[in-house]
Amino acid sequence: MRPAIARSLITQYPHFRTFTTAGLEIPPHLQELIATVGYTHDPALLAPVAGQVPDAFVDAVTLAGTVEDVATCVRRMAQQGIKHIMVYPQAPDGDVERVLTSFAHEVIPSVRDQGEEGLPGTATARL
Repeated sequence: MRPAIARSLITQYPHFRTFTTAGLEIPPHLQELIATVGYTHDPALLAPVAGQVPDAFVDAVTLAGTVEDVATCVRRMAQQGIKHIMVYPQAPDGDVERVLTSFAHEVIPSVRDQGEEGLPGTATARL
């Protein structure tokens, strides 16, 4: 996730709207580093920025773990007012379909069972 976050930070420089909206503060040393890199997909150019991405940034934009771990994160997001989630599945074993199926058939029902109705209906309909 760090290279993707690095690319997003670089793209959003100097305002970082996604991150500041999430309540994240970009450390001054990271802002200075980002200012030296133009938009790129080159892993070699992203690596120095990715190496400085704080753990809190990864935690803020990543849903990972067991079904219950992910459901807990989705519930928290819904309680914070988030109405839509874009799912970009990553699967260590390469089985992205399994990840999407699990999200649609296990995570979303678990979230609904806990009373968070606003977010899941839209997310499920788009899977």
